[in-house]
Amino acid sequence: MSMDPVPSGSNGYKSCGSHETIFTALRNQETVWIPGTTRPRVLRKQYEALRDEEERQRTLEREAQKRREVPKFYDWAHRAAQGGCSGDSAKASNVFLGGVWQARRVQIQERMETDWELKWTQFTDRVRANELCTVHHTDVPWIPSSCRVTWIFDTDDVATRKRKIHAAMLRWHPDKFVAAFGGALADDDREKILEEVNLTASRLFKEVEELRKA
Repeated sequence: MSMDPVPSGSNGYKSCGSHETIFTALRNQETVWIPGTTRPRVLRKQYEALRDEEERQRTLEREAQKRREVPKFYDWAHRAAQGGCSGDSAKASNVFLGGVWQARRVQIQERMETDWELKWTQFTDRVRANELCTVHHTDVPWIPSSCRVTWIFDTDDVATRKRKIHAAMLRWHPDKFVAAFGGALADDDREKILEEVNLTASRLFKEVEELRKA
């Protein structure tokens, strides 16, 4: 099918190469010409649907990129604070401990918490629905060693801290964990899982004690 010619400087279809020029045209007429499309005439609603889909794809790409960057950035920052990066470790530590990094660290941790909470919810839902009948060590969403078991941040208020401590106790207290998932633990992984639960619970109790002293 041949494409209709595009009138120039008339009241016909206007050639538009950017969102700004397209929106300008749409304010004056219902139909515009968008270069690169297979159809020369794109109605307002059709264009808006294309625009929304493009924006959705860009958002998904940005979020995927952020998820890829977070572990790398957090690992570098943690090593920098410990003097484990090559180069000027003192300068790296200052970056880690500086105000800019403090804000960035909270942002990273909050994103990590959100991702972990989703994994935990999916894990518990699968066990309860008998979709995951046998739980192996790799099935459990363990807390990263670089994060608090409680997921408490310095910016959290008292009420939020109490809520997070309570939630962590229900999840990681050995008796609570066994009551919830003990019947589904794989025989060959049971000892390893319970050992990891005890270690996580020890971290939790230590965190709570430190928070009470603070």
